[in-house]
Amino acid sequence: MTANKTVTANFTATGGGCAPGETEVIKETALGSMQSQVPFYGAGANAMRFQTLFLQSEINQAGYINKIYFQKQNSAAETFNNFRIYLCHSSLSNLTTTYDNNCIGGAGGLSEVMNVPSGVYLFGNAGDWLEFDVANTFDYNNTDNLIVEIRWNGDSANISVNTYIRAISGNRLLYSTNDSASDGSLVSSYAYNFKASICVGALPDTSITANPSNPTNQTAATFSFTGTNSPTSYQCQLDSGGYSVCTSPKSYTVAQGTHTFQVKAINLFGEDPTPASYTWLVDTTLPVVSAFDVQPKNLNIANPTDTITWTVTDSGGSYLDHVEVWRAPDSAGVPGTWSKIGSNYNAPANSNSWTSSTTDSPTDGIYWYGLHVVDKAGNWGTEPAPIQVTVDKTRPPKPTCTPGTGNYATSVTVTCSDTETGVTIRYTTNGTAPTTSSTQYTSALTFTSTTTLTVAAWDAATNRSDTPDNGYTYTIIVDTTPPTTTIKIFRGEEDVTAAGAWLRADDYTIKFGDKDQADGSGLNCESCTCEYSIYLCKVGGPTCGDPPCCATPVINTTSRNCNSSVQIIAGTPPYNNEGFGRYQIYSGAKDMANSPHATEYLYINFDFTPPETHIE
Repeated sequence: MTANKTVTANFTATGGGCAPGETEVIKETALGSMQSQVPFYGAGANAMRFQTLFLQSEINQAGYINKIYFQKQNSAAETFNNFRIYLCHSSLSNLTTTYDNNCIGGAGGLSEVMNVPSGVYLFGNAGDWLEFDVANTFDYNNTDNLIVEIRWNGDSANISVNTYIRAISGNRLLYSTNDSASDGSLVSSYAYNFKASICVGALPDTSITANPSNPTNQTAATFSFTGTNSPTSYQCQLDSGGYSVCTSPKSYTVAQGTHTFQVKAINLFGEDPTPASYTWLVDTTLPVVSAFDVQPKNLNIANPTDTITWTVTDSGGSYLDHVEVWRAPDSAGVPGTWSKIGSNYNAPANSNSWTSSTTDSPTDGIYWYGLHVVDKAGNWGTEPAPIQVTVDKTRPPKPTCTPGTGNYATSVTVTCSDTETGVTIRYTTNGTAPTTSSTQYTSALTFTSTTTLTVAAWDAATNRSDTPDNGYTYTIIVDTTPPTTTIKIFRGEEDVTAAGAWLRADDYTIKFGDKDQADGSGLNCESCTCEYSIYLCKVGGPTCGDPPCCATPVINTTSRNCNSSVQIIAGTPPYNNEGFGRYQIYSGAKDMANSPHATEYLYINFDFTPPETHIE
């Protein structure tokens, strides 16, 4: 309160109290046994001075004292001039009669907190409380004891002595002096119910409401904070740099390492004795991938799964967080679009070095694998070079060989191939399945004896063609005798073959062919590969030498069936315009082993003119 302000009583029958946010640290107690007391008045000019002691254990609250209460013992009204209140810290637990020596620092330790040069104080009924707001707050340290000293001048020389302070605990004594004596007299005959009560304003409590992550890789740090009990200002400190006035938010630029931010709120009653604090790590050091591999680099049916291994380290102090494995399809020799495989692979807690692995089994194709490592501060390590992997888990087609299984004279040359390029063909000639140790096919194979050929293929990924394997049996026949050939002409079932015979227009069947028994194998041309040629030529003379005798034969055909026939139907092309004449029938045959043709020919007189019919 200001000087010259009239202080009036707060007449609260149940006792005084503290304002919101304040703590009343001294409570009224029962009267109990009294301590020695000294009256407040002097013998001359009515000058009063008295002290009372409050122990630290009674207050137990650091802060600024802003109110003092006194309890009235009677109902008389009093007027006091030059009313003053002083406070000081004291190391004593019992007061002495030397006032100034009771305070730490002597008389200089006393702090005047209220001074009203003149004023009228209307004291109410006995038991009422008087509340005094101090003009200058006093910082109580909650370490030492507290002395409250009150001085005033009365309004007359014969002032009624009816107001005293009693002891609230056994260690509190009241000492008084007048204007004519240097020290008061210690008395013990008074037992009035006057109580002193002190309110201590609540100190602020500071909270940090926003701060950097811990750990972080950001060197810019911003803090927001607030405080309770109406802070009037704040002071901040970074590391051990000392406190200075600050406002929320407060920003700093910091370096790699651990830092501590502290902030304390300050209000009318003092500063927060326990500043809010936040410690965090700034880690700008990138983690390192010290080893990264993918094996095998060629996946196939036998080995369909890759194992991806890594060793990662972190020296920035924030520890490793996780590893990410990425895969991309090949795009013209470089990685295409990357995609992450599975979830993050989390590192063990508080690890600076970590070795681990995972697996992957992609579909056929060419792929690239990459690795990301991240520490707890969010730093991404330098990526290692991507690793290429080829995946082929598809069997190659079975190879085929031509010609196929069959009987062959003298020898047969076989060519094998596969519809997939780049495969390796291997074969056996004993009927067993080929393996990777079997002979590799590189060019056409020629067999001169009966052989069973079995083939299989391996692709570049060492996948084998499916089983059962393709197999071929080549039967080689040794035949040095050409086949014989015969020609016969039938009218129906009647054999009308006769050299030089005349055959009228009718339906005839020319049959040719014979069995090839020369090799003694019992095989004939029906079961082997042979070729049969037939010519039917109209000739002008009786003979014409080696057949065929005409440049444009009526019949010119080649058959693969060694027992074949040609049917001649009179009146139908090409025989309808031939008329009659001499014809040569020629037959030639060859088997697998012999060439040129074995030949046979005969001459027949044909009349292809249809008979005329006359009606008379």
